[in-house]
Amino acid sequence: MIILGVTGPSGSGKSALTRVFAEHGALILDADAIYHRLLSNSSALRTALTDAYSTDILTDGQIDRKKLGKIVFSSPALLEKLNSITHPFVIREIERLIAESQARFSVIDAPLLLESGLDSLCHTTIAVLAPREVRIGRIVARDGITPEAAAMRIDAQKTDEYYLARCHTFLYNNGTLSEFVSEAQALYARLINVGSNL
Repeated sequence: MIILGVTGPSGSGKSALTRVFAEHGALILDADAIYHRLLSNSSALRTALTDAYSTDILTDGQIDRKKLGKIVFSSPALLEKLNSITHPFVIREIERLIAESQARFSVIDAPLLLESGLDSLCHTTIAVLAPREVRIGRIVARDGITPEAAAMRIDAQKTDEYYLARCHTFLYNNGTLSEFVSEAQALYARLINVGSNL
């Protein structure tokens, strides 16, 4: 199986790219969605998190994402601690899903693809990038937050240079959706044509 990794900052258009790959039969592995599912379903992860942050993060016996977020986003060290706990769970689940799949290729969609080590599973990595103002507009429309809040979120993330230095290829999503989809289709064709050499 060919494994592609897709990453990039918030509002860049990663989901538009993965939709194109999904239309071609890819197994899409959304790391954020997998993480949220594990928060609800994994007793081992729940135990690890309550050991680290106390049972104050629980509501009715389940991890309360708002309570957890309030703690970890108050300090870079606490956020790093959360990532060190959760990333191994997410990686193991992604490895399990890939092993069980009969798909010809899979796509790992992960904002922290590089930081988590998930890129080590990938034959190639793709960064989706877009101009700052475009990303702010997309985040405001998508999440219903203010432009100022969207800008703060962007400023807390890695720069374009970080992704350009570490990913094998990239798409710059600064035009219309149809233009980006056309570029994504061309990238798919190129990657699959050379897939045996990845």
